[in-house]
Amino acid sequence: RKKGGDRQTMLFSATQTKRVADLAALSLDKPEYVGVHDKESSATPTSLRQSYIVVPLEHKLDAIFSFLKSHLQRKTIIFFS
Repeated sequence: RKKGGDRQTMLFSATQTKRVADLAALSLDKPEYVGVHDKESSATPTSLRQSYIVVPLEHKLDAIFSFLKSHLQRKTIIFFS
């Protein structure tokens, strides 16, 4: 791992926990925190539905297609690897 130089490294997290803050402090040079809804009692809107599913590699595309097809009228963000 090389620090410094002309390289810029950014860390984005939807949830800012102590573990994420510790990771940023360890791996970033002069980390800056940018928050949304910092003054709110809850950063997650009450109407937001969050879920996850574990899918075997060979079924991932079918699972994503099926999910999107059944949620056409909703705004959706999907993270997968």
